[in-house]
Amino acid sequence: PVHVLGAGALFLQPDLRRKRVLVGLPAGLPCPVRVRIEGTDYSAEGTQETVVIEMPEIQPWSPDNPKLYMASCAVHGSDGPDTLQARFGMRECSIKDNRFQLNNKPVLLRGVVLGATDVSSCQESTGAGTLIKSLKSAGFNFLRVRGAPAPAPLLDAADELGFLIC
Repeated sequence: PVHVLGAGALFLQPDLRRKRVLVGLPAGLPCPVRVRIEGTDYSAEGTQETVVIEMPEIQPWSPDNPKLYMASCAVHGSDGPDTLQARFGMRECSIKDNRFQLNNKPVLLRGVVLGATDVSSCQESTGAGTLIKSLKSAGFNFLRVRGAPAPAPLLDAADELGFLIC
């Protein structure tokens, strides 16, 4: 079967100020695409490369309240439905007056830098969760991974537990 949606085909861009999320889709989809935010009444349908979902009642993601949403995209192709899901948090990072801001509020980053070998045990969710929990209990709120991309389980654990990663 030919799958319309491939891995990484769903690109989410939260827009906290306008209370919406822009969902980027692959070009040239053969039929309408329906995107919904699970657990809410928010959804949109379209055939364009970007679908906009208005989310007037949102909870921003923050280290104190790591609220995550799940976007589910469905395309009905000739071989049946094809779906793709992606988790995301409604957040916005910026620099103002030389200070890091999260959701328009200044945040003091207390961080640690770890190399690729230091996070190699984070290829599984249990190891990643243990690392993030231990860093949080030591008073850190920020992790920079150098030498290699951060493993997906580490990014997932950070999202779930309210931890910032670069």
